[in-house]
Amino acid sequence: MFRSNIPFFILALGLNLNAEISINNLIITSEYVEISKDRNQVIFQDKVKIDSGTLVITADEALYDGRKKIITVKGNPSLIDSLLKDLSFSGEASKIIFFANNKVQLVGKASMIYDDINISSNAITFNPQNGSISSND
Repeated sequence: MFRSNIPFFILALGLNLNAEISINNLIITSEYVEISKDRNQVIFQDKVKIDSGTLVITADEALYDGRKKIITVKGNPSLIDSLLKDLSFSGEASKIIFFANNKVQLVGKASMIYDDINISSNAITFNPQNGSISSND
């Protein structure tokens, strides 16, 4: 889902404004963005919102790692919500990891509601495309 060719035309860029960046069909908005070519990372801070078209994640900060092709968000708590009518879910955790294979992992005080089922665990792995869920507790 993620591409590694983010246009890093600037070695490091810090923007103190409402910023919006698109990374492989994900729209990420935040108050502050820093792009670092040498680390192949994009850092988002303050009022972070990630919209994939099928789900929305809100958090305090996010880090896109271009080498690992993952987005890690942190918040107190970070929230995830479905935008699909036929696959309804919502959850929260201290940290949410969004992987290139579309799996999502909620870590730290993780809880999720999926089809009227409440799940609480230290870690929950979820595939929003097919609804598969596993927990590690």
